[in-house]
Amino acid sequence: MKKTFFKNLLSGTRNPEALMDTEGELIESAKMVMVLMSLVGVRRLFSKEDLQEFLFRLYFAFKSNDLMDNYFTDDVLLKFTYEGYKHSFTIEDIIDCLGIEVSKKVYNRPREVYFNEYKELENQIEDLDFHFEEKKQDENFIKHAEIFSKSILGEVKVDVWKDLELSIKPSKDNINELLVKYEIDKYSDKRELFKPREELVAQLKMSGVKSDEDLNLLLELLHLWQKGYVQFNREAEKHFVMNICEFDYSKYQKFNRGKNGFVDLDRIAEKLDFHHLMASDRSNGWYR
Repeated sequence: MKKTFFKNLLSGTRNPEALMDTEGELIESAKMVMVLMSLVGVRRLFSKEDLQEFLFRLYFAFKSNDLMDNYFTDDVLLKFTYEGYKHSFTIEDIIDCLGIEVSKKVYNRPREVYFNEYKELENQIEDLDFHFEEKKQDENFIKHAEIFSKSILGEVKVDVWKDLELSIKPSKDNINELLVKYEIDKYSDKRELFKPREELVAQLKMSGVKSDEDLNLLLELLHLWQKGYVQFNREAEKHFVMNICEFDYSKYQKFNRGKNGFVDLDRIAEKLDFHHLMASDRSNGWYR
């Protein structure tokens, strides 16, 4: 089971088997690349643009600790401590990992958002630098980050990208099919919902929702549900927002937070009586 899971994530790489050991576990370099991709909000390494963005964000996350300086002397791209153990990897390790996916969501986390995710790993990765707000205002720092990411990108040979295009084609086809089938459609105040906004707001307030922020979050969820972007997973026996949407579950933890921070949309719906709120639109996937 675990081997199949990792193999799916690695299916776009040039040699998935080489990134797993005999027990089906990720080898250390692949594991660390995936940890860091999740950390900085880059969801796949499918293109030059993906790799450059990954390197750019790593520079932001680590540079003030001078962890990348060794690259220009001994080819080590990054050294850091994770869960008490020291790790390092080279540009060749990164090249081996081109084609990796760490999420089925379509787009990377926006730059202005991803830094917030660092903090969840603060106790695991000791060498992170949390002065992001200061650095993102520093034009000189941004320029250096761009120079660094482009210089590393230049180390990757043309043939690598040609081979990558072939290996990631099935995954890219799946993404493109999803984009064609589902328009990315989010809630806005100007959009007509299945009931008047005022009516929905009044009913949510009667359920105990008070702040405008909370009301807007729940209206967005209701909108996505009505439009068919919340679908029932029969295996998990729960509803989930489709990967096509940039839906941030962490914002909904205030309404329902289970074990390991898991957000249960069904419990939110039950608690706030979504069944009643959506009663006028029974073709939206709420009924299974």
